[in-house]
Amino acid sequence: MAESKELLEGVLRKEWGHEGIVISDWYGTYSSGEALNAGLDIEFPGPTRWRQKTHFDYLLQVHKVEPRQIDILVTRVLQWIQKMVKGSPELTYAKDKLEKTRWEDKESDAKLVRQIVTSGITLLKNEGDILPVKKGRVAIIGPNAKAKVFTGGGSARLQPAWSSTPWEGMVSEKPDGIELEYSVGTLTAKYYPLLDENFTCSDGSVGFDGWHYAVTEDGGQATEPVGHDQLYRSELRFNNFARKGLGEHWYTELKTTFTSPITGVYEFECTATGKYRFWIDDKLEIEEVDYEEKGTAFYGNGTKERVVKLNVEKGKVSIRPPRRLTVEIRNSILA
Repeated sequence: MAESKELLEGVLRKEWGHEGIVISDWYGTYSSGEALNAGLDIEFPGPTRWRQKTHFDYLLQVHKVEPRQIDILVTRVLQWIQKMVKGSPELTYAKDKLEKTRWEDKESDAKLVRQIVTSGITLLKNEGDILPVKKGRVAIIGPNAKAKVFTGGGSARLQPAWSSTPWEGMVSEKPDGIELEYSVGTLTAKYYPLLDENFTCSDGSVGFDGWHYAVTEDGGQATEPVGHDQLYRSELRFNNFARKGLGEHWYTELKTTFTSPITGVYEFECTATGKYRFWIDDKLEIEEVDYEEKGTAFYGNGTKERVVKLNVEKGKVSIRPPRRLTVEIRNSILA
């Protein structure tokens, strides 16, 4: 794709009328001259591997890339920057400040989100004018009905100020004459879903308490934590993690209290890129310290996925203090 002039210049720009810039996916550039000539404006991520000055000098010298082609790409990038600046000068010239989760525009944001979602829905067939349903029993089938898919992967990973599942929305907005029934149907996900609102921090909020400990000289865990975080998701990545007081290696301990939404068997799946231990109350359920076998998570770098089954009763706090559901990881990535 990054080397296809037919697609980037022909289809994207001429046929579809794209006036913006074209950026490769993360490490999705595989050449210097070919991608430049195809019209790929920016190589991602930085620092660049294929667009270094020595490459440019050589490509220009042997006429594999012409100066005017570089001018075209540079001009497009500069024009795009100017367009963004003119569209939001208050952000461009504002003083640096910490990121924050925005709550104050919830009502208008929700209205916009609904508009975007409904505009993207196409009803293929409505035989017998079944929709809209005004009374009767309606079956909701599928794991995503109760899943909060509010963010993408990678750099699209964000924590929302608020969210709801399709099931929650249907329950709260359904007409009085409608009775809803849910079934998980067929699970098609490669991995178990992330843990949901049935898992709470020590203060009762949804999520997990994360405690970070330094490593002592003998390789053990320090007595007192260096820092504490509250995490909304049960997937944790330390790609750019740095906290004062922690060295190259550290321990992170995640704790949460689980209140079961069902009566039956609840399954937990764990994987990490390093060593970890998984407790339920005071019982050590998984100890992955040798890292002998790799699984498929984290681009093939994670441990083999391990599953623990727990008999639960609906509404009962099955995992409680003092230990609760706890995962301890050392310099690793956890899901």
